[in-house]
Amino acid sequence: MGAPRRINKDVWVGATPTADMLTQLSLWGVRSVINNQGDDEEIRVLTSAQTEATAKRLGMEYAHSVVVDRFSVSDEEVERFMENFDRLPKPVLIYCRAGYRASLVWGMAQVGKMDIDDIVEEIFDVGYDMTMV
Repeated sequence: MGAPRRINKDVWVGATPTADMLTQLSLWGVRSVINNQGDDEEIRVLTSAQTEATAKRLGMEYAHSVVVDRFSVSDEEVERFMENFDRLPKPVLIYCRAGYRASLVWGMAQVGKMDIDDIVEEIFDVGYDMTMV
């Protein structure tokens, strides 16, 4: 599991954070957390309830917005993500098990706001290759 990576001034993406990572991110000014992992996934560092409790203890907002499959993000998942993303204070950490779904759902939410090549490049620059999607 690697450290979260900053896409831009408002967005960090990464794998499921530890409590120590959330503490460090809060010190760096991250104000919100969006969890894209389902509670039924096998590989977990913190449960969604533990992540939420840790985030709130650190003064961060929290949202749980599940994205099931990194190869097939639905319109409903993007819509739910955007509802949370739009209302939460920035910067925000978006995470899932490895960071791919988090990167992809953020990227899909940018379609129409940014050039697609720029979206793919920004995501690639932080270590996630979206060309297979």
